[in-house]
Amino acid sequence: MKSLTSSRILLCALAALYTVLVSGCSMKVVEGAGQQEVPPVPYCSTVTDYTAVSNITVSGTAYYAPRELGYKEVEDGGIRLKPTFAFPATYTIRFDGTNYTYSTLVSDTASTLTTKLANLINANAAASYSAMQLKVKSGAFDYYVLLNAKNYGSGPAVTTPSGVFVQSTRNLPKPIRFAEIMVKDSSGNIIQCGSTSVTGTYSLTLPQAASGSYTVYVNSRISNAAVARAYVMDYNLTNVHYSVSKTVSATATSAANNLLASGEGAVTSAAFNILDQVIKTNEYLADYVDNAHGCGTTFADCVPYTSAPMVYLYWKKGVNPYSYYGVSSGSSFYTGDARIFILGGINGDVDNSDTDHFDNSVIVHEYGHFLEDAFAVSESPGGYHNGNTVIDPRLAWSEGWSDFLQGAVLAQAVYADTSGNSSGPSGGSQFLTLDLESKGNDVPSSGSEGMFREFSITRLLWDAIDPHPANGAGGNDAGDGITNANSMTEIWTVFAGANGLKNSSNPFRHMGVIHKVQDNMAGRTSWLALRNSEFQNGSAAYTSVGLREYATPLVNGACNISFTPVADGGNFDNSDLLDNNDFLAFYHSGGTLSVQLKYTASVLANPPDLDLYVYYSDYTYGSSSTMVGYSQGDRPVSCVATPANCTDVTESVSASAPAGYYMINPMVFTDAGTSYGGAGTYKIYVNGQQKCLAP
Repeated sequence: MKSLTSSRILLCALAALYTVLVSGCSMKVVEGAGQQEVPPVPYCSTVTDYTAVSNITVSGTAYYAPRELGYKEVEDGGIRLKPTFAFPATYTIRFDGTNYTYSTLVSDTASTLTTKLANLINANAAASYSAMQLKVKSGAFDYYVLLNAKNYGSGPAVTTPSGVFVQSTRNLPKPIRFAEIMVKDSSGNIIQCGSTSVTGTYSLTLPQAASGSYTVYVNSRISNAAVARAYVMDYNLTNVHYSVSKTVSATATSAANNLLASGEGAVTSAAFNILDQVIKTNEYLADYVDNAHGCGTTFADCVPYTSAPMVYLYWKKGVNPYSYYGVSSGSSFYTGDARIFILGGINGDVDNSDTDHFDNSVIVHEYGHFLEDAFAVSESPGGYHNGNTVIDPRLAWSEGWSDFLQGAVLAQAVYADTSGNSSGPSGGSQFLTLDLESKGNDVPSSGSEGMFREFSITRLLWDAIDPHPANGAGGNDAGDGITNANSMTEIWTVFAGANGLKNSSNPFRHMGVIHKVQDNMAGRTSWLALRNSEFQNGSAAYTSVGLREYATPLVNGACNISFTPVADGGNFDNSDLLDNNDFLAFYHSGGTLSVQLKYTASVLANPPDLDLYVYYSDYTYGSSSTMVGYSQGDRPVSCVATPANCTDVTESVSASAPAGYYMINPMVFTDAGTSYGGAGTYKIYVNGQQKCLAP
């Protein structure tokens, strides 16, 4: 039986098929989700001049310790391995090109293993420490740890298709950059404000006291119009930010008052890592969307980037933010109201469950959704998406954009997500790695299918900027034909320019609109080869209207529109959006809106069943609350006996509707995939006037 979802919120969800699913997405806002019951503490912005009184100077550096892909760094910069998985029979230690085999003992612990490594370093002091490598085999993965002279380690960075982790040098504890500083006296009064530098250093002038102490707080917030604006806090109903602090003497000048946000225990470093990814994204855009890269010159519609408006990011150790909405599966998401929620674990667990606070791909991806809201127009309906499915083109564009942005900002041709850490039984693992270069996921096969596929969009945008100054040599594919240093500015102009996604004449924002605007933009680079490669139709007729398979404009004329159904799931959740649906865009001037669908079967013995849905412009597919109306007639099974029953089978919708854009959706109902009928043609009438697809 045919049915509609009366009013549903499509939440992003993770699935067990992690090999194709992108962790992190956007969702429609649940009413009240963005409310702030307790406002954030006011930002510490007033720098007080104490030069007229006896004063002291307090200085130091603030750091946060990264914890990446299952390995923890300890405060002295060393590495501590905690392999709680079953010990293999041997460890192979490769040092300066030579393999040393160490047979494990029943009594072996992380401590004895670390000692073994230290002894090996001491015994071979003359050798190149950077060439030392530990290999630990567990299950399907080989874990490698590189060691240098100070016993710093490197965590796995990328997995190859064979499942072997390939290493890059692990960073040392990272500076907390541009963060808010708040200094309080022993009574809790704020006596000075400031911010850390680009290298995490600070130097503050404070009033000198005869006795006592001050406390310096470095907070997980930034409000700097020249850099970035973001608060990282615990929960949207409490709005408490994170801090690292240091107590200093109030009586004398002091230096080296260093602060470290730990990657263990409360994992406070996670909040500062989240903050740093926001800063990094703003820095990238400011560097590559400017006059030097054609913004305002080659691309006249471009405004140079400075920084984004304020965004609030919420994260708590061990907390799945979906639980706020009654959903048990974990994910990070953007709610559409300048609020981002980052996955901190499940039910208090950060060791064995999925977490995103050190997954920079996920963090930048979610921030990309915020930028879409802040600088362009987001029309994504939210919902489930993965890297191997035809989905709503508005959702595919939004997710594809954010997948691309994280790669550009992080200078990596992958989308990487991790699960667990070294305290868990798996020893930490790569949860997901999706390649932005090769066609491993979301591979389109014909026509305009690529615009219905998230990673097809990601690949096209990525190929448009590689090689790119920020990405080094990049990964330029043979045949890309694009080596444009201004490519990010070009994409941003389409994205945020006045004639781009923001233009009200470009409804139903999706990749087709991007192509239409880019193809008609002065100074553009030809994307024809990329569009053809990704089956995102590159014909001149296509770009003149912006789409052939989604939001196709209608014009007056007499014509038959053909369709050929395919088997699908037989309901809205599983309907094939490309082959069993057409999406026709129409502007209605207001008043009565009457839409009529008349269809005819090509083979009388196997008639199709077409239904008609008319949606408002901000619709969610299958949601009756976003429909002007619908008509769900039954399949005309009596065609053979009475052929006239298969000619001009009619579905009609009529209602009073305000002026605006609407989406007319003829849909082939497939009866749970068992009976979907053969090919046919249909005619569309709007207020009595027959319409055709725009040429």
